[in-house]
Amino acid sequence: MKTISSVVEHYIKTKPFLLNGLSQGIINLTSLARVMMPELEQELGKNIKQGAVVMALTRLSEELGFR
Repeated sequence: MKTISSVVEHYIKTKPFLLNGLSQGIINLTSLARVMMPELEQELGKNIKQGAVVMALTRLSEELGFR
């Protein structure tokens, strides 16, 4: 089963420029979540909340030691 966090992680890891921006702390996570949501919703096949995507991005940043 796909989760929001796993889909977010895959999305970020397939776009190196986003990894770089996250590592430098120069990306607004709320704005990034807004841009990502249509693709994530399509992949998951359901509507998701922006806050859930922001939280997944925050946790991913912490896991990767970026923030």
